[in-house]
Amino acid sequence: DMRALVLHLPQHGTARGVDQAFVRAVDAGIIVVQAERDNPRGDPDPDVINALPDVPIFRTDEQGTIHMISDGRDLTVAPAR
Repeated sequence: DMRALVLHLPQHGTARGVDQAFVRAVDAGIIVVQAERDNPRGDPDPDVINALPDVPIFRTDEQGTIHMISDGRDLTVAPAR
């Protein structure tokens, strides 16, 4: 069982770093992509983003710092901006 509430995409969301079968197996309710805004490689890869499941996706390149707060039962996720 590989399910998780949150999945942090590896390799800044590059096509070579994300295995879609793994993403489906994790079956996360939230996905976080950490990438620098206007990075020279163009991460995250648009094809990777478009292939992600229909769940909330938080991206540091678009939203800045992502805050995750949990009381042990509930999780709140929000961008800092």
